[in-house]
Amino acid sequence: MILYTAVPLSLVFAGEARPAAPKMEIRVGFACLEVESIGADRVRIVRLISPNPADYLRPEYQPGRELCLYPGIP
Repeated sequence: MILYTAVPLSLVFAGEARPAAPKMEIRVGFACLEVESIGADRVRIVRLISPNPADYLRPEYQPGRELCLYPGIP
């Protein structure tokens, strides 16, 4: 890759050094949600993998949405 820029490389690649949050997969029917942990019992959806095109239109499976792993437990 060739990058032509006047910006110093330390600024261009500044976000690359951050460690990625651990990811896990959650099965919901035939769909698979790849999520990352954001708290003790909270996760954020990173991506949806599903053979059903209708799953991609469901707002509860949208990337960026936060879920509670144990709903109903205080």
